[in-house]
Amino acid sequence: MRPSFTKLLWILPLATAAFFLFHPQPKAEPSAEKPIVAKPDLSKHVAESQDRVDQAAIASLRVEISELEQRLHAREQLLNQRSQHRQPKLDSPTLARPGLTPDQWSNKSHTTPNHSIETLLWAGASGDLDTMANSLALDKTGSILAQELFDRLPPDIQAQYNTPNRIIALNTIDQIPLSEAKIISQLTDSEDHTTIGLQFSSNVDSPKFVKLELNKDKSGDWKIAIPAAVILNYANSLGIELD
Repeated sequence: MRPSFTKLLWILPLATAAFFLFHPQPKAEPSAEKPIVAKPDLSKHVAESQDRVDQAAIASLRVEISELEQRLHAREQLLNQRSQHRQPKLDSPTLARPGLTPDQWSNKSHTTPNHSIETLLWAGASGDLDTMANSLALDKTGSILAQELFDRLPPDIQAQYNTPNRIIALNTIDQIPLSEAKIISQLTDSEDHTTIGLQFSSNVDSPKFVKLELNKDKSGDWKIAIPAAVILNYANSLGIELD
């Protein structure tokens, strides 16, 4: 006797369930864990690369300082040669009238603006680092920048120049034209501040015009004001970026 179709409908699901119950499916093998690959330590290579960059920057800075020093000594020699061939004059020329050539510049101290300008020029022509440093005045911002610049120099150069003002003086000396100088203007807006216009003339170059601001300090001496921008430019020329 054949089973009815209705019985088949419930017998088949039971048979299927029994098959899976007594014949469990094989478990999937766990996937093998990927080995952890250690990342290479690049810190040593980065440090070595940075050290090479720093050493190259220091080497470049030393070259710049050395070239400044060579030009300073060349100025001294040139001034000595000019002084030996200078013809004595009966009159007493000044920067104001009619002007002075480098071999006529002298150390006039800093008692007046005109004297301070001539002393600055003399220090530039003769390469007198200490007199030049004593002729300059930095404001608060300039002093901070000069100190930062000085702190970034190699220790041996710091020991050689000793103070920020002397390293700024080295650069200032290099900027003084070795040609006849004449005061062409002066504007005094207070008893302790004046602006002087200078003209430098030579037979080989076009005239160069410079304006210098001077401030009278507490001791009564007139000093040339060095703007902070000058120090930033100097630092850039040495490859040093100041904050």
